[in-house]
Amino acid sequence: MYQTATFYDQIEWTVRLIEKGQGYGLDDKLIHTEEEPMVEFFDARHDHTEYGQFVSRYYVSTFMQGEGGVNLYGGVPVWQIDAETKRLIKQWLDMHCDWLHIAPEGVAASVWAQASLADKHRISWEHRPLTARKAG
Repeated sequence: MYQTATFYDQIEWTVRLIEKGQGYGLDDKLIHTEEEPMVEFFDARHDHTEYGQFVSRYYVSTFMQGEGGVNLYGGVPVWQIDAETKRLIKQWLDMHCDWLHIAPEGVAASVWAQASLADKHRISWEHRPLTARKAG
C-alpha cells in the first residue's frame, strides 16, 4: 500500500512515497526495483489520476537535501513548495520511510543510531551509491 499525505502551500499537494516493488508512472505500469524509495508530487487540484496531476518525482535522498524550498517544475509558477512545507514533508518521510533509518553500508549502526535527522540525511547522501540517486 502506498503512503500518501496532503500538504498545502500555494496549492494542495498529494505526496506519495514509492518503495521497492511498488508501481509508479502512468497507471503504475513501471515497477520500482531499487532499494532507495522515491517521492512523487501531484497537483491535487486536477483529476488526471487518483492523486491529481503528476508534477515531479525525486529519490528520497535527493529531496531530503537542503533546507530551502523546491521548484518542482519551472514551467508552472505555483508548482513549487516553500521551505516550511518542505520541512513538513521531510518530517512525514522520516516517519513513513523505513529506508531512511537503515544505516548505509560502511556506517556503523551505533553511529547511525545516535545521529540527528539532519546528520542522517547528510551521512546517507555521502554513503549511498550515486546510481541510486537518479529518479525515473
